Amino acid sequence: MSWIDIVWYLNTVLLFYMKWYVVGYSWCSHFQHAVKKLSESVDTSVYCLGVDEPDREKMIRKVDDIISDRQVIGSPGVTSPQILCCSAKYAICIPGDSELTAISNLKQFATSKLASYKTFVPHNPCN
Repeated sequence: MSWIDIVWYLNTVLLFYMKWYVVGYSWCSHFQHAVKKLSESVDTSVYCLGVDEPDREKMIRKVDDIISDRQVIGSPGVTSPQILCCSAKYAICIPGDSELTAISNLKQFATSKLASYKTFVPHNPCN
């Protein structure tokens, strides 16, 4: 088995332990759709931002809190909803409902993102 095969296998196993998050406004129809779609296929933690109108700073702070010190795959946005798939080391960002809707299989999507990130991101030669 090659090193890439081993990394892919470990990423697949780690995917089982990944947690999905959706952050947004309870009154936002895109947030409501994302919560429904995610809850149909993965275990999801939902964070409703308690505001009556969009608050991008609050959105950014909550997404940053979830990402914490994880390596980010993808680009988080500032609109409702923000979707994150997190392991102990990585946070895969899906920046909105239309991007989420375009994904047919969430687990396969996350696995492929992890595998391509591990394969193509340059590694620090000092490590």
